[in-house]
Amino acid sequence: ILAFLSTLPNDKPHLIVVPTSLLFNWKNEIARFLPSYRCCLHQGPLRAKNVDGFTPSDIILTSYTTLRIDLSLFRSLEWGAILLD
Repeated sequence: ILAFLSTLPNDKPHLIVVPTSLLFNWKNEIARFLPSYRCCLHQGPLRAKNVDGFTPSDIILTSYTTLRIDLSLFRSLEWGAILLD
């Protein structure tokens, strides 16, 4: 997935949705293999409450549970790609 993301333009953020238990593993792998990409972890009580909290990010990483809770926030953005693990 990260190799695929590296071929896409970065004009819009990409959303990656993963199980909660894998969030930090994904964040570490993004930092390792795509060090020039800005990754935002959207999780927990201090997560962004509006789209301004996502900028500037190339990748937004969240869990299925948080996606369900914040669905209206995620729907308000235009994504380059949405990837599900």
